[in-house]
Amino acid sequence: PLQITRLDINMEIIWSLMLTVCMDSQTCVKQSVQWFEEKPQCVEAQLIHENIPPDGDWKSVDYKCVVVGAKEV
Repeated sequence: PLQITRLDINMEIIWSLMLTVCMDSQTCVKQSVQWFEEKPQCVEAQLIHENIPPDGDWKSVDYKCVVVGAKEV
């Protein structure tokens, strides 16, 4: 017979506010701004950072909350 065992995995998810700035369509730099334990904290920080004027001559400045270690699909 099929036996199903429940596994309790205590996985901690860490959110990172990532900054991507681009000088043109091919030259971009990414860096983590700050880590958070909860997504709402990250989103709140994202909104604050999006209202800060850029400090350089960037073509684009993008903030995004992502899970640390996750890959986008």
